[in-house]
Amino acid sequence: MRIPTADAVGYSLRPLSGPFDGYCALTVEPRAKSGRIGGGNRWRVAALAGGADEGEKRMANVRAWAICPVAAACALALAALAAAAGLAALSVAAGAREDARADAGTAGGAAGGKAAADMGTYLADVSAALKKQWPANRIVNIVCHGHSVPAGYFRTPVVDTFNAYPHLLHKGLKEAFPYAVVNLVVTAIGGENSAGGAERFERDVLSLRPDVVTIDYALNDRGIGLENARKAWTSMVEKAKAKGVRVILMTPTGDTSARLDDPADPLNQHARQIRQLAAEHGVGLVDSLEMFKQYVKDGGKLEDLMSQVNHPNRKGHDLVAAGLVRWFPR
Repeated sequence: MRIPTADAVGYSLRPLSGPFDGYCALTVEPRAKSGRIGGGNRWRVAALAGGADEGEKRMANVRAWAICPVAAACALALAALAAAAGLAALSVAAGAREDARADAGTAGGAAGGKAAADMGTYLADVSAALKKQWPANRIVNIVCHGHSVPAGYFRTPVVDTFNAYPHLLHKGLKEAFPYAVVNLVVTAIGGENSAGGAERFERDVLSLRPDVVTIDYALNDRGIGLENARKAWTSMVEKAKAKGVRVILMTPTGDTSARLDDPADPLNQHARQIRQLAAEHGVGLVDSLEMFKQYVKDGGKLEDLMSQVNHPNRKGHDLVAAGLVRWFPR
């Protein structure tokens, strides 16, 4: 097939997995201003296969990435490709750089036709406060709520606080905002699930008057089921929003006992539900699980990111922290 634009040369088509299961990705190589292929920067467009009814449901789950200069041309290319392949439904995921790890950590999922909070604006007022210098600045409070992972457990019973993502987030924010006074508090408890976290949310979290709260419980929520987890997460999100607190939901980090390539695995089911909750409530999302999966797809081993079966090591925490820092625009 010939790409119908002077702005792009070359393409490839491959199936997607994880939250994009059922899609094919058309990756287009844009032409640089010099007329040569654009230095390895590629733009991706997703085509959805399936019947019309299923297509209506599944199209809502396509992620919308940053618009690129060849998006319109890619859409035309997809239309031609779909006609040739007999695809019943199409959707364009507007051009994004082929950096799947960043995409997974920063993009919000979608459900019911709504997207999660916009990364560029959701915490803009918090970032503005972080940029202010004395005497106009103030304390910015961030709370990391959840289970053993944000609590800093590596190989139990060792708690490696300064290599866990809350501390790495704190450090990353201070590097990005040198004038800021950042107070980061960890309210996570090892072994706890979201039902327990919701029960003490007002007392232990909202009482701190946070600007931002992160919530990370999915690894342990496999023990209470999807419905109970949904109720607990919804309760925490709604209470935070009622107080004007910004929320970032976290999908689980990896677990070597999980079948990460099986959509029916409980870890994948809880991750999917968290993406839906982020979209329903218009809050932030860091898709830790997708970042861990992408690491494996890129040729790494899940064990490279783990200190034990269900706890990440420093390398795994680095991925999560990087995904969080990106929510604070500089």
